Amino acid sequence: MRDLILALIIFGSLPVILVRPWVGIMMWSWISLMNPHRMSWGFMYDINVGMIIGITTLVAWVASFKEDRRIPINSITVLMFVLIAWCGVTTLFAVFEESWTKYHQFVKIILMTFVALSLIKKHEHFRYLMWVSILAVGYFSIKGGVFTILTGGAFTIWGPPDTFIEDNNALALATLMIIPLMFYLGRTSEHKWVRYGMYVGALLSMASVIGSYSRGGFLGLAAILVFLCLRSKYRLIIGVAVVIAVSLATSLIPQKWFDRMDTIQSYEQDDSAMGRVQMWGHAIRIANDRPIVGGGFRVFEHGPTYDRLSPEIIVQLNVHSIYFEMLGTQGYVGLAIFLMLGMAGLLTSQKIKRLVKDRPDLRDAHLFGNMMQISLVAYAVTGTFQNLSTYDLYYTLLALISMQYMIVRNELGKPAPFSTWSPRIYSHKNT
Repeated sequence: MRDLILALIIFGSLPVILVRPWVGIMMWSWISLMNPHRMSWGFMYDINVGMIIGITTLVAWVASFKEDRRIPINSITVLMFVLIAWCGVTTLFAVFEESWTKYHQFVKIILMTFVALSLIKKHEHFRYLMWVSILAVGYFSIKGGVFTILTGGAFTIWGPPDTFIEDNNALALATLMIIPLMFYLGRTSEHKWVRYGMYVGALLSMASVIGSYSRGGFLGLAAILVFLCLRSKYRLIIGVAVVIAVSLATSLIPQKWFDRMDTIQSYEQDDSAMGRVQMWGHAIRIANDRPIVGGGFRVFEHGPTYDRLSPEIIVQLNVHSIYFEMLGTQGYVGLAIFLMLGMAGLLTSQKIKRLVKDRPDLRDAHLFGNMMQISLVAYAVTGTFQNLSTYDLYYTLLALISMQYMIVRNELGKPAPFSTWSPRIYSHKNT
């Protein structure tokens, strides 16, 4: 029954996509982030529904050539293009033939991100994409939060199988990235039940991060709580609420959770943590051996590279870091491009806030800039311990920042509503 319902939704959307290509972006984001077919038990499980939706969207995109389909040119889109181009160069020189498989996957993610940037120009579609991103990941985080509370955190929360976020650490990272967006939609919704729902969803998602037993997720959660307090005018109330929530949580969370978190300080005595340190050292050796192009995608699965550079590593492990993943696979050049792309997202968010500071009618955009910066901080902190440098949600968030920047620039070309007019606004428009 689940397979039939899923098939009806996916294949039933194809005619709609051909008429309204932007719907294809929503469907693609839903499938790539949530992977609903991986929760079926029948014929839909192995069908490449992402490819079906992607091809249909591309056909509709090409057919709508009369519309404005230009991709906005800014630091984010330029660096995104440079990154995928550089990954193509490193794949040509990769030490492992399987590198092409990973590169093709990354190309599809970036390609659809660019298609989204060219199709989504309206504010309502921009919000739809944000809703899809939140609900796709929030399905797992909210469910995981409820489960954590009901079981007292006795079990580890995992993501859907055969996906980017199957691992508990990966699910924690994705969850932390959408929590600020939940606060944004909660603050900007006109319907009180939507506002309450988003706030409750954010709190349950935080509980899910705790239930993941992810040490990187715990550090990321601490980081976003600090930034949420600093960026809110209700920082005192939020701070008191956090203290109360933490006090209640400590009385309910089992001792094994605290034992797990204690290994953050005593990582030298933890085999898992020391395994990551070893892999980080291996990534540095690969980059030093091939400083320009690195080892290429999936180099950490290449046995001969271990034998030559790190013979002391007996068991090949996951590198568990977006930074060392980029360093080892793409070299110092690729890591520099990746870091610049993240910085471009932070700076563009700051630019959005600066552009709208004298426009009360665009205050939602100012809040968006704040929340997106917190999402990127969550990715930067938690990603230190998780190799999701090519995760599609990250590039979706960067695309949302670019879209909002474009929307704000267009709105600034219009006069502010009379009810919000002030000499400062008038001065801002003439500078």
